Amino acid sequence: MKLIDYSIKDKVTVIVGVLLVALFGMIVLFRFPIQLTPNVDVPVITVETDWLNANPEEIEQEITKRQEEKLKNIQGLKKMTSKSTRGRSEIRLEFNVGYDIDRARLDVSDMLRQVEDYPSEAKEPIVKSSGSQESNAIAWLILRSDDKNVYVPHFFDFVDDFVIPEFRRIPGVSGVLS
Repeated sequence: MKLIDYSIKDKVTVIVGVLLVALFGMIVLFRFPIQLTPNVDVPVITVETDWLNANPEEIEQEITKRQEEKLKNIQGLKKMTSKSTRGRSEIRLEFNVGYDIDRARLDVSDMLRQVEDYPSEAKEPIVKSSGSQESNAIAWLILRSDDKNVYVPHFFDFVDDFVIPEFRRIPGVSGVLS
């Protein structure tokens, strides 16, 4: 009862006290970091296999499907997506949160060794962890020429022969796509 009596008698002190509490509450609300969902790193592994000058249908039949057949049996696999483009097969494997990425990478490598009958021109599959894909790219390089008579495939040759090897030598670069 004494608190109520004091509040009635000394209204100014109570109002100042309430305003100070509200002010400090607003300061804390806007300055205190609030994280509603934690940062969760989803273990992702990407398998890239190059077969120069092969069309997407050949790559899908000869490489991607064979790799998918073996990789679908990996323990802890949550989602598998693949993309077959001109000269390249890319399979993205997403694992359950908390699954050991080193263990997953080892399992993927073991399963890829079981794939038989790769085309002779196909290169060895490259296994990358952490999901380096085009949507995660941090830089894009666009080549342009003012000469209208430039043969476009020469740009591809130039990039493959000179630009990509230089970018791959930079420390910290996980992958370069062309």
